[in-house]
Amino acid sequence: MHSEISQKLKKARGVSGFTYADFERISVIPTYQLNPEIAPKLKSKFSEKFRSELKIENFHWAVERISNLQKLRSITFGGGEPTLWKHVDEALYYLRGKGVRSTLRSNGILPPKKSLPDRVVVNLHVYFDYPELRTNIERTIRFYRENRVPVKLAFYIRENEAADNQKIAKTLAEKTKAILSTSPSYSHADLMCDNCPFTNLTIQPDGNTISLCRFLPLTAQLTDHLDLRAMYEKELLPKLLKQQACFSRQKNN
Repeated sequence: MHSEISQKLKKARGVSGFTYADFERISVIPTYQLNPEIAPKLKSKFSEKFRSELKIENFHWAVERISNLQKLRSITFGGGEPTLWKHVDEALYYLRGKGVRSTLRSNGILPPKKSLPDRVVVNLHVYFDYPELRTNIERTIRFYRENRVPVKLAFYIRENEAADNQKIAKTLAEKTKAILSTSPSYSHADLMCDNCPFTNLTIQPDGNTISLCRFLPLTAQLTDHLDLRAMYEKELLPKLLKQQACFSRQKNN
């Protein structure tokens, strides 16, 4: 089991000597809450499981715990919509004080009120699907740019994605001087290929549950005595292999 996963990780990352403590991205989901303008149409599969938002003391504890396990250079906030988290300003200020860079993955409807992240990624699907919110989103992007925060405009090219959306995104990027990034849309089965390195770690809103992949139910508990290598080998990797076997059968049928 160890050898099979290790070879997949080496091939995916193009490197050798992978150690299980080397997470390339640490993400935090402080809330699965969505803006009221889009909440009726967009619902997260995790919103029922994690109804409460992340407590600031649990965020501090999780950051300290991860920092003790590996070098913590940056944290990405996702969601839900992270700007709706009531502690987002305090969390950004806290990370800046620790020398940890922050990235905010947002729909762009609202910016933080007091603190600014080091980088912002705006998911453009809300911009495409809700024309009535475009003025707000453009205003938010300009706000970040005026405050010298790098902004990336990102979206997955969904099946039957209108060609006009790509033109709209390009125009928006030129108008706001933001970087445009597009990616293919992956199904769950596609995620099981060799191109998925599974080197991202996500902290869920309870502050204790950590997941290896946002698409798959691969979770473990963050504890005071957690050993990342043992977590991979004993908890997450067996689940990963089981998922791979299931998807392989689905592809072959």
